[in-house]
Amino acid sequence: MKRVNVFGIVLSMIIGIGFIGAFFGWLQLVSINSDVKKQQYNEVCTYLNLKKIVKAQAIYKQHDWDNDGELEYSPFLVHLWKTIINKNGEALKINLISKKLGFATEPSFAQNGYVFKMLYEYHADALELMDYKKEWAICAFPLDKGTTGLLTFIVDHRDTILVSATQNIYKHEYPDRPLDNSWKIISKKEDLIAYQGGLRNKVTQSSTGLAE
Repeated sequence: MKRVNVFGIVLSMIIGIGFIGAFFGWLQLVSINSDVKKQQYNEVCTYLNLKKIVKAQAIYKQHDWDNDGELEYSPFLVHLWKTIINKNGEALKINLISKKLGFATEPSFAQNGYVFKMLYEYHADALELMDYKKEWAICAFPLDKGTTGLLTFIVDHRDTILVSATQNIYKHEYPDRPLDNSWKIISKKEDLIAYQGGLRNKVTQSSTGLAE
């Protein structure tokens, strides 16, 4: 009888430990899924903010805001919200983007966990400064990669949005031949969501030990 009782106790302990392990595994999976959804939300918001910047730059170039006799894109993100109109430093609110987005070039003003930076150099046949009469580019990167987002974005005057989970931007330089270096063109929000799905499936499987 004692042997039977000992066996029952041991079996109960094993089953209990198994349930506890399964419970903590479930909690880990819930936490991972919650983090993934937050990152994906931040990335979609960033994509939509980049589309707003594209539209704002197109409108900005139609007017000589600084009265210098030339039509050009804004070299400063904040000027799409409030721009300098003369040499005396007077400013005009034009509200092509929100104030919050205009200041999102600084980490302390990150929007949906993302920081936006103008790219001042362009890779073509040679490294050149941007000519704002005909071109502009901006990148958006997560404030805390792996927490606020995974993806880095680039958009330019052609309304071409590129995204990468592995590449970063250095020294404000537009990457040379991005499509040869894991950057992907995102033509619409659905493309981004599909890209996120494929990427996060790999990350989730790896984190939970389910990868093949």
